[in-house]
Amino acid sequence: MIKFNYKIVINLFIILIILLIGIYVYLKSSIYNNLVILDDKEQVIQYSIDSIPVKVELYSKRWGKLTIDSNEQIKEFWNIVDGMPKSNNFYNSKIENSFNEITGTIYYLDGKKGTLYLNDTLRIDDIYYGGNDSSAYINRIKNYINDIFCTPSVLSKLINDKNKITIVDTYNNIKKCGSNDKLLLKDEIMNLKRIKDNKKLEWAVANKGDLNCHIRIYRDEFYDNKIEDNINNYDVISLDIYENNYVIVRDYGDEIVNSFYMEGNLNNICDNLFNQ
Repeated sequence: MIKFNYKIVINLFIILIILLIGIYVYLKSSIYNNLVILDDKEQVIQYSIDSIPVKVELYSKRWGKLTIDSNEQIKEFWNIVDGMPKSNNFYNSKIENSFNEITGTIYYLDGKKGTLYLNDTLRIDDIYYGGNDSSAYINRIKNYINDIFCTPSVLSKLINDKNKITIVDTYNNIKKCGSNDKLLLKDEIMNLKRIKDNKKLEWAVANKGDLNCHIRIYRDEFYDNKIEDNINNYDVISLDIYENNYVIVRDYGDEIVNSFYMEGNLNNICDNLFNQ
């Protein structure tokens, strides 16, 4: 007679139960993970849609206010930002105000708002952009924003009674502009046109002719108690006017002096005002 071994049966039964539990856990885990992956994709897509900026309002102490709502400009702006390294705690940085700062509000597709601060670093809400070697990234986005700011319309708004405006000839003779002078200049500056086409820009650089005079805009916050008309001691925007109706706008308020070419005749109005 064969002796029945209960221990073997019990062990086999336990092993079977363990196998069944293992298979159940594996299948459940696989199904669950698949569902999570699908949910994550939907969340990522939704987050991407919600976080698309539709408008950016900027304020520069030097240039004034500006709204970016062109799809093309917003896309280019956001591509620059999105390409920058990010950190939640950038060296425990503290925001320090300066005349170079640009602040702003970003409006997103889902109706939410974000705050922007740009100086030596870029901060959007609690995220710092730029990484360990941030200067190249910061300069790129500053140049892009300054390029948008520098328009005839924005320049004309700087010709106001708060800001000191002078016309300086090639012999460094200075004409201080009064309220009526500023109104005349303001109208003429509004008629300038930015040169952005590369071929036109190359032509302007080669054929601008001799320098006739400068219009210098001294921002009111920064010229008090300074040495009179020393450009190195001011936050200055200079319009350098050339004989062949070209104007180079130079922004001396930053470490890197940006230059923007425009076309239009400011020679006559400057000659008339200077010789009054």
